[in-house]
Amino acid sequence: MSMYVRILNMIQKKKTMYSVGLLLIALLGAVFVVTRDSKYPVFSEYMRYENAIVSFKSLEIPVYLADNPRIRTRGLSNKTYLPEKKGMLFVFEKADNYSFWMKDMNFSIDIIWINKEGEIISIEENVTPETYPTSFTPSKPALYVLEVNSGFARENGMVVGSKVEIDL
Repeated sequence: MSMYVRILNMIQKKKTMYSVGLLLIALLGAVFVVTRDSKYPVFSEYMRYENAIVSFKSLEIPVYLADNPRIRTRGLSNKTYLPEKKGMLFVFEKADNYSFWMKDMNFSIDIIWINKEGEIISIEENVTPETYPTSFTPSKPALYVLEVNSGFARENGMVVGSKVEIDL
């Protein structure tokens, strides 16, 4: 095989690789454009969180765990939504009076502090992004903090003193 034919074959292979690469980029761009304004994007922004369940009466609430400092710090900040009837559960190593604020939040939430026995010890309802930089702190130490969409606690009868079960 001559040098000329080998060079032409190499050029053809590179053109094919570039074409496939451009096709993949165009496809990913199309997926982004189609899903960027969707309430439920194809690539969920919550996919990397582990799931657990918080049970209240007969209600099971699937939750995304925030169980390490990096995820707890980020929480729901910069998220565009929280799926209906779901929540984020912050799990701490020890009970304390953990404060929460609405830094970089895009939607309103209810914040529910829970002690190690599973008792709701404090609730802040309808906390809006506009409350930032105000911090919300319970009067008693909590081991868990549950964040749910605004109105969820009231709609489901969650009050201070109610018991929940947490299945990690």
